[in-house]
Amino acid sequence: MDDASLLGPSIDLNADAGELDALLESDLELLGVVTSVNIACGGHAGSDDLMRSIVRRAADMGVRLGAHPGYADPKHFGRREIGLDVQGIYDACREQVGRLARVAAEQGHTLSHAKPHGALYHRVMGDANAAEAVARGCLDAVAGVTGDPFASLLFYGMPGTAGAARWSEMDLPVRREGFADRGYEADGTMLPRGEAGAVLTDPQVAAAQALQMARSGRFDTLCVHGDTPDSLAIAWAVRSVLLGGGVRIMAD
Repeated sequence: MDDASLLGPSIDLNADAGELDALLESDLELLGVVTSVNIACGGHAGSDDLMRSIVRRAADMGVRLGAHPGYADPKHFGRREIGLDVQGIYDACREQVGRLARVAAEQGHTLSHAKPHGALYHRVMGDANAAEAVARGCLDAVAGVTGDPFASLLFYGMPGTAGAARWSEMDLPVRREGFADRGYEADGTMLPRGEAGAVLTDPQVAAAQALQMARSGRFDTLCVHGDTPDSLAIAWAVRSVLLGGGVRIMAD
């Protein structure tokens, strides 16, 4: 009898990576822990050289390749809302994701998913029109590079949000995302960065939260940020606790 439900829950483990030269070594090691990676595309951070390094290692390790576009505001690391209109959001995503798609194509690879970064992510989760602009920009970018007008992507976003709902309305595959290394309010929203408890740096605390999330059935993928202090230790702790708790780690 082959029934996946008897094997326990499964979860994709993703990491944001390729943002800073100083983090490259750690990012490359993270790829040995996770099953999908969200690669900075040169907006909030990242460069073609970083993209090439991450794509090469991720592809070699069978890690799913994704785009991580953000506001082109490197001074604030894309974590400040800059008020782009929907055309500006579309243009930014098309340019950034196209850049990464070309780097991937140089090595014979294609992108599987997209996940906005920072302030753009939070904007998109609460703004259905912004979510649509992101999706169309990302899809048009990939179609432009691959030549396939029917090119598809998975989209990572928080469950129960306006953005995730709009993607579903567009018949796009959505992966419900939780964050192992971020603190949450009682209503399920993330604590703003800068507040006490907003970033979880204790690997065991993050791992315990990840296990609870994976068992809840509300999430398809869990994120560890590459720029969180001790991100590699956090990722290993999360992986170990999930596996020890009977959760399979796999990209669907």
